[in-house]
Amino acid sequence: MGCDRRLPLVARRRRLPPLPWLLARRAHRGQGPERPPLQRLVQRPQRLLSGLGPPRDHPGHRFRRGAAHGSGPVRLPRHRRRRRCRRGCRVRPRQARRGGARDRRHLFPGRDRAGRPAGAHGDVTAVRVLHLAPLWLPVGRESSGGVETLLAGLLAAQHASGCAVAVVASGDSALPAGVELVAPVPVALVAQMGAGTAWEYEYFEQEALARGLERAGGFDVVHSHMGAAAFAALPGALHTWHNDVTADLEWFVGRRPQLRLTAVSEAQARRLRAAGARRCEVVPNGIDVAQFPFHDVAGSGLAFLGRMEAEKGPDLAIAAAHALGRPLILAGPIVDHAFFAERVVPGLGPDIEYAGVLGHDDKAELLGRSSCLLVPSRWEEAFGLVAVEAMACGTPVVALANGALGEVVDDDVTGFTTSDPGELADLVLCADKLDRAAVRARAADRFSIERTARRYIDLYGEIAEDRW
Repeated sequence: MGCDRRLPLVARRRRLPPLPWLLARRAHRGQGPERPPLQRLVQRPQRLLSGLGPPRDHPGHRFRRGAAHGSGPVRLPRHRRRRRCRRGCRVRPRQARRGGARDRRHLFPGRDRAGRPAGAHGDVTAVRVLHLAPLWLPVGRESSGGVETLLAGLLAAQHASGCAVAVVASGDSALPAGVELVAPVPVALVAQMGAGTAWEYEYFEQEALARGLERAGGFDVVHSHMGAAAFAALPGALHTWHNDVTADLEWFVGRRPQLRLTAVSEAQARRLRAAGARRCEVVPNGIDVAQFPFHDVAGSGLAFLGRMEAEKGPDLAIAAAHALGRPLILAGPIVDHAFFAERVVPGLGPDIEYAGVLGHDDKAELLGRSSCLLVPSRWEEAFGLVAVEAMACGTPVVALANGALGEVVDDDVTGFTTSDPGELADLVLCADKLDRAAVRARAADRFSIERTARRYIDLYGEIAEDRW
């Protein structure tokens, strides 16, 4: 059925069903009896009939010309008019102009007028945050994992700032006082797998995510350090990526550009943003500088701290020590036993020792009395926390410029970087001339845990602002 061209223009534009010409004309003029049939014929009468009222010259039109009170349009009562400025824009109601939101402080203790978390001075410090930690190793400053060591200091700093902090981690974690522990497993997975009581990490990881989801409603922000496993389960959380950026991660970020991500270095952030991440901030890792005593004078020995695997390059550290004729102490867990037996053990001797896995105090002592820390990583380091720990002791760092190590180490100030492993030995001699006090001062200025905690708290405030 085609459209009748004799219909009024407004009816043709709205694609009304064809009607007799007289019915349509009377409906357009508002002559009563024909309007109900028109309402029954159209699909959305309340929308379509809004344009089918009486014409402007009709006696009943409220804006008809030539009204009884002068030549202008009939004005509505004052209480029914829309307030407009001189340009014709609508003016917001008085309550909205004055700040608008109701005072919700009586509903949410410890929050500001709009219900957002607020500190004593109006800044967002009294945030309730739930951290999700990996289950491989326990969280604590004695842990051998970089993420777990970082979290121990971060939790303490945020709690000291007034935040209510909880963490989902293994039950053997050593947490600071005042931090709540949610333990999906009693012992970390590395220990369980070594004892033969656990085999596949994914099931325990899913249990940790489930526990986090159960508790998420009682917190303002969920901060995940678990990696890709939490992306889909917690799309509204803040996700910190602690590992190197792979092609698979770039693929996923390109399809989920709205994820809230934080990178620990600009090297990570550049790749994530190039892949499509729209909300990616950089928050460098930090340490509690006071936990690393300063050593003004050191011996001639070198140090290497890291996992015993090809990616970390302990064999390159041994080669540099042999070239210099200096003693070297290696420390860290043995991850690749075949590599350790083939590339590390043959290089050990009276001056080159393997010390195993060290606790915090022994690690700080080794770093402090060493003349230089070698970080010859072959892979793209996401950050390099051990380099910051050495600098806090006043010990300069010589590293391969892979990943974020070029950002962490300030050439000619806190150490040197190179892309050629053969230059490591020569750079150690240059590092001996650096001022150890200046090395520590730069580390304290750039990588204090208080600065890291403050940056994360600022991000928590932005997330809480979006929620409220």
